[in-house]
Amino acid sequence: MRSNHHQAGQQAPALANDDAENLLRKLCAKLDWHLITQRLARFCYSDEAKQQVEQLRPTMTDVENINATWQQTCQLRELAERGYVMPSLQLPAMGEALRFLSQSQTLETQHLQQFQLLLQATKKWYLFAKQFADDCPVLRHYRARLVTMPQLSKVITDVIDTKSAIKDTASKELQNIRRQSVRLRHQIEEKILQMFHRQQFEPYLQDDYFTVRQGKYVIPLRVDGNGRVQGNAIDFSRSKETIFFEPQAIEKQNQLLRNVEFAETVACYNVLRDTTTRIGQDYQTLRDNYQALLALDTLQAKAQLAIELQANPVQLVAKPTLKINDLRHPLLLLQSQTVRPNTVMLAAGQTTMVISGANAGGKTVLLKAVAMLQLMAKAGLLLPCGADSQLSLATNTYFVAAASDDMNTNLSTFSKHISELQQVLAACDKDDLVLIDEIAAGTEPDTGAALAQAIIEDLTARQALTIVTTHLGKLKELAYHSSQYRNAAMHFSQHNLRPTYRLQLDVHGESFALEVAQALGIAANIVARAKELCTTKTSDYRAALAHLAAETKKLQAEKDKLNLLAMRYEQQWQQKLAEVESLRAQLHEQTQHRPLPATPTKPLVAPSTNEQNFGAEIVLEELKIGDRVYCLPLRRSVIIKKIGRHRRDMVEVDAQGIRMKVKLSDLRRC
Repeated sequence: MRSNHHQAGQQAPALANDDAENLLRKLCAKLDWHLITQRLARFCYSDEAKQQVEQLRPTMTDVENINATWQQTCQLRELAERGYVMPSLQLPAMGEALRFLSQSQTLETQHLQQFQLLLQATKKWYLFAKQFADDCPVLRHYRARLVTMPQLSKVITDVIDTKSAIKDTASKELQNIRRQSVRLRHQIEEKILQMFHRQQFEPYLQDDYFTVRQGKYVIPLRVDGNGRVQGNAIDFSRSKETIFFEPQAIEKQNQLLRNVEFAETVACYNVLRDTTTRIGQDYQTLRDNYQALLALDTLQAKAQLAIELQANPVQLVAKPTLKINDLRHPLLLLQSQTVRPNTVMLAAGQTTMVISGANAGGKTVLLKAVAMLQLMAKAGLLLPCGADSQLSLATNTYFVAAASDDMNTNLSTFSKHISELQQVLAACDKDDLVLIDEIAAGTEPDTGAALAQAIIEDLTARQALTIVTTHLGKLKELAYHSSQYRNAAMHFSQHNLRPTYRLQLDVHGESFALEVAQALGIAANIVARAKELCTTKTSDYRAALAHLAAETKKLQAEKDKLNLLAMRYEQQWQQKLAEVESLRAQLHEQTQHRPLPATPTKPLVAPSTNEQNFGAEIVLEELKIGDRVYCLPLRRSVIIKKIGRHRRDMVEVDAQGIRMKVKLSDLRRC
């Protein structure tokens, strides 16, 4: 295996912005990211929040921002799990209305209705935030951002009704004009009803009703009545058999009515203009309220999605790390499928995982789940894995799927696969995550295995976190020759010939091609012949690989046992050390509180033989490791184990199997 100083392992140039955006777009397409955002949008209440989350891009890179979003989401999730869900609200997209207001354009009645809905939504969520502010810091934050404006709400309700029509009482001028309009219409309608019974009209009437065309009251006449009755033809019916006729007797009143209607239009405009001016005084507050509602709406939608996915925050670390417990693919969870959680972990010093196992055993799903965690984290979404997981944010995530023929570029399966791998090798670096499904498949196995190994070695040399899936036996050996690699396998039940979708670490998996073929209905005689064709060399290779795996597993078990013993001894040592420190503290306290005698007296306790014979204070330069000296606080002899460089340093001694640190001044020659 080659060393890490080869040229291919040197740092690759950083991706340009356009290239990084294109890479992200392709990754989102491969992972069906839109299915996540669509489900997230279903939990949003407001129209614009739905639109925003459907276009949500996983571009967050600041760990503090992601952790802050996770913390806020968790608070709303915990509140919802207790049964306190944010109340539903009706909030239309306010972009046009706010733009009209910012440009001092007169608002239309539908805009007033939208602002009224905004004020109602603000009040509703403000009251909810106020109710739970003490238990939920994020709601306390949004309560401070939201401003209810009951006076402005009354201004709008005084102007329009629930159907967005301007009320008669919106202004005195408008009220008088509409009263005049009602009187005129009543007068015109009475005259028309009288005309139906006049001799000059009856022969030509199409029907005894009236209507309004082009703003004028008219009656329907047959075509042959045109010119026989005084008045004006205003319009024809579709069949051209009926004339809508304005009789001369109501011509002046029709004109007067049109003037009144124009005056009404002007009065309505004045009402809208004045109301716009009043609303414009609170433009910034309304805009801030709207933005706060959108942010809170998005946040509560993330909390609802987290509940559905049973998602959690994880520990984000700077060093490239992959330690994921209870990993589940979010799209399978959204489909209400039974999903087996898995642990995907690279230990210290490992950067590459090689996953093998049977076809349809879940390898591709596992790769996509790992990649999906990167997208979800960078979108501020809680992750469908254990809260004790650790994850580093990759600068770029590369996902090379098992390829199919590309008709557009006239590339074969293998050619397309290699083309994608070339793009990865041209740009990836140590802070990137590389996921390759069925690496170097679609060509002659020996050559493909050699090429795959060379590519994996190159990625490992760059220290990019890499996970590859494979059926190639050569790649399963890598972990047995270098600590940078880790084997894993998707478990396959030989009892019922079905995959269990459970990832096993530190083992390699068999493809079980013949068993799967037989389970899928391939004739028994064909499967038997295939087994005969398996060469002795292959059998010997598999046996050797199995033996190597068994030995590795045995060594790992011994290592785990030693680590457990070391942990136990460390606990015992810490316990003994705590006892010694407690004893030292007691001795020190007794020394501090013991009254000094006024005159020399005999000791209260008869000194031991060592205490009677100890010499003068010890000089640091004369002290050696292994010397037996007398310790005054302990009143016993001890053995020197470690000596500091200066007199003020503590000296480590062994007192009947217990190590502790004492002052040099507390030691005497025996």
